[in-house]
Amino acid sequence: MATVQTLQGPVKGVLIGAVTQYRGIPYAESPCSGEGRFQPPRPAQRRHSVLDAARSSEKVPQVDAACSLDPQGCSEGSSEYLTLNVWTPKQDDNALLPVLVYVCGGAFLAGNGGDSMYDSQHLAAKGIVAVTINYRVGFEGFGHVPSQPDNRGLLDILAALQWIKQNIAGFGGDPASITAAGHSAGAEAILCLLSMPSAQGTFQRAILHSPMAFTLTPPAAFRVTEHLAAGCKVAPTLEGISSVPVKDLAKAVMELRMGAFADPGNWGTQAFFPIAPVVDGDTLPHAPLDPLAQGALDVDILVGHTKDEAAFICMMLPWLNADPMLFPSMTGRPKALEAMKQLHPDADIVTIVRDLVSDWTFRSPALHIATKHAARSSTPSSSASSAAPSEPCQTPSDHDGSLTAEALPSAQTHCYLFAAALPEGTPVVHGLDCPYTFGNLTAKMMGRQMLGPEPPSECYKLSEAMQQAWVSFCHSGDPNWGCSGFSMNKPVQRVWSLPDEVGKHQHAPLQEQAKIWDGLSFGPHQATGNAA
Repeated sequence: MATVQTLQGPVKGVLIGAVTQYRGIPYAESPCSGEGRFQPPRPAQRRHSVLDAARSSEKVPQVDAACSLDPQGCSEGSSEYLTLNVWTPKQDDNALLPVLVYVCGGAFLAGNGGDSMYDSQHLAAKGIVAVTINYRVGFEGFGHVPSQPDNRGLLDILAALQWIKQNIAGFGGDPASITAAGHSAGAEAILCLLSMPSAQGTFQRAILHSPMAFTLTPPAAFRVTEHLAAGCKVAPTLEGISSVPVKDLAKAVMELRMGAFADPGNWGTQAFFPIAPVVDGDTLPHAPLDPLAQGALDVDILVGHTKDEAAFICMMLPWLNADPMLFPSMTGRPKALEAMKQLHPDADIVTIVRDLVSDWTFRSPALHIATKHAARSSTPSSSASSAAPSEPCQTPSDHDGSLTAEALPSAQTHCYLFAAALPEGTPVVHGLDCPYTFGNLTAKMMGRQMLGPEPPSECYKLSEAMQQAWVSFCHSGDPNWGCSGFSMNKPVQRVWSLPDEVGKHQHAPLQEQAKIWDGLSFGPHQATGNAA
């Protein structure tokens, strides 16, 4: 299967071991300038020559690292960046395999589906067809431009999914069995697609690693546009913004972010995410958590988070600890600090602030998604009967006491906590589950940084177990990880730890503190908020 015929022309891959990989396949035209720059993606042109897909895929224009505060760290990317990568295993028959489509994270400012951490060879070898995609990020993908559609990055992802449904059978994938997965901003993008009528039916299952849930209103998004335009000395109009080169605009976004972090009292939580999906009533009709979209009713969901999500954010932003009251005020929950102190009277202030930021950014949205999705399902998950009391499961909180089970289409809900600390006692930070999921423990990003050049054998055993669970979920909607599905009667989380002891069991450490964020909107708040 070295050469595959797509609707846009033939592509030639390369066989590596038991998996053939195809990199850098265009799924849409890549607008870097001109009238298409802030427009929805246009279909890729048909080619008559064979595309050499053994090449490396190019990244989209972006900042060099979403967690960086360096405005100089920006790149223009490639002239052909709306591409995807496919990994397909050798098959003895013509049976079509489930498809996993992965959307990388990066705070909507960065992300590269061609990064070595997302290499999907190990997952594909276990019996699926795996795909990673690139989409517009930063202002190019999510900035508010007058008279232009919002959420262009989401429209890119939708275009990629549509291309996959049309072409993946040629790679051995089943277009009727697609799992859309993502991490952080990528997970929120998948969640947003569940809110978009135009995306209904493009995938049957979803895997959400540490999903964000931060969205902007059009006025909040336009505020960013006005500040960027002023910094670039242009008008906040289509003509003005279009005159700014891609790299210069990306640099301006980082400069704005630095300024917002230096002035959190003015920018509130928008300092964390100046660029985010815009609830415009058109491409994105409503915030993805309000309510959990009708499109999710028949989509199986696997969602989870790491133990110490925001540890890296707190290290990067020392003012969070210098003024412990500032972050709760920014979120519109000024009493959150005292509530957390009462729950953890022996914890130091650094730990309390870290937990507050972790809950608001990633952990609370993940548990909220699991709870709401489970409440909409009328049938217990198929794996519920396989759980044993001694298995490593956790019980998180019900984030909305008003939720009740309804007679709606049944979909499975599964939830996990990644708590694998190495060495023991170190924070399990945001994104640390990703190299385990892909089996790339020595990848430059996250893997080697956090685990060293030679991770111990228990890391590989944990990675193998996680890969098997994810592949199983792609096949059936059930990760088959020996822990019951998440339901309203039994809300449990599978705990991944080192070593991954089957007998390990923890009892709901997040149940009470998660309630601090009940009913909270995850849109922008200013530090003057006076909510309880």
